[in-house]
Amino acid sequence: MKARVAAAALLLLPAAAQADDCDRATNQNQLNTCAEDRYKQADSELNDVWTALPGALKSKYRRQQRGWIAARDAKCRSAAAEAEGGSMQPLLYFDCLADQTRERTRWLKAHSG
Repeated sequence: MKARVAAAALLLLPAAAQADDCDRATNQNQLNTCAEDRYKQADSELNDVWTALPGALKSKYRRQQRGWIAARDAKCRSAAAEAEGGSMQPLLYFDCLADQTRERTRWLKAHSG
């Protein structure tokens, strides 16, 4: 319950304050929450880029995008499996999701015009 309250409090803070809090994270729950927040930010940016694509490009990339999502999720589950059941598993999972999502966002931006 405390972790959820802390996560909710982080969502209410401005992005700069969240970054400061993440720089000062001192326990695994804080690190996990920060990793999840970084993924959510990366996913939001990816969605913004996807939404801005012209309809023809969305149609062209839709099947590929769905395949990419499935592959990303499988890759990140695998990356986090080394810490299966441990407190570090969410950190590994969300860091992987964030990295893969930022990479895909860069790809979409490079191929959108």
